[in-house]
Amino acid sequence: MALSRNVRLSFWTDAKVIDDFTPEDRYFFLYLMTNPHTNLCGCYEISKKQVSDETGYTKEVIEKLIKRMSDTHNVIRYSEQTKELIILNWGKYNWTESAKLRIALEREVENVKDAEFKRFLTETMNADDTVSIPYPYTMDNSVYTNTLNTNTLVANTNTEKKKKKEKEPKHRYGEFNHVTLTDKEYNTLVEDYGEQKVLLAIKNMDEYCEMKGKSYKSYYLALRKWGMDAVNERSSNGNGSRTNNNTEQGTGATVSDDPFEGLSDKQKQAYREMCIEQYGYDPLEKL
Repeated sequence: MALSRNVRLSFWTDAKVIDDFTPEDRYFFLYLMTNPHTNLCGCYEISKKQVSDETGYTKEVIEKLIKRMSDTHNVIRYSEQTKELIILNWGKYNWTESAKLRIALEREVENVKDAEFKRFLTETMNADDTVSIPYPYTMDNSVYTNTLNTNTLVANTNTEKKKKKEKEPKHRYGEFNHVTLTDKEYNTLVEDYGEQKVLLAIKNMDEYCEMKGKSYKSYYLALRKWGMDAVNERSSNGNGSRTNNNTEQGTGATVSDDPFEGLSDKQKQAYREMCIEQYGYDPLEKL
């Protein structure tokens, strides 16, 4: 185990990091590159509980961060079976042509448990160009992008065009799996309200849907319309007073004080029932 890890200064000026990474993403990716479990080959065994203990995040938050690093940013993969994590472009910035390093790398790669990770590392060491684990997303012009050969690049470009025509998939959240959000919807909520509040709002809405048999066409809009408002209301009540915010957190956009604005009569009744049963307050009394 190394006593230190170097992080290139270009990390902070990379276009992808600046444009796409949230502050939380940057902290988490720096942890993945510098934690005490890292090694020469960039593929190491680590459990989600270990990551949780060392970063201070809950296991649920860690699962969301790993998914975002893999699916959204395309910089890592994680094997649930072997509990191994691989940083895809590690070799490009940490390997040299040293014969001694080559021997040490081969020894580490031989101990990798996940077959796909081992194949990727072996081909990376033996190829003139860096190869990639098959994945539908390409991320050009980034210091964290794998260099692909021509055939792979053409195949991935065609796949990407096909993906753009397809509807973005939704993922289920909550204990009862009622709340469905796309990655973009989830990330937008996190950027606007913070991960802890979003997870609490999802939990409350999921339990409410399970208890009342409710469902919504867009859980993203439902969370923005009254889910986050209910969490803020509960937090304010817990402090003994309610803070009336006219600005949506993180956006600077002015919003109405009326939580019923833009809702149908059916939606208004559903929102009122949820607030009374989940938080013990009637939103009509606040108007």
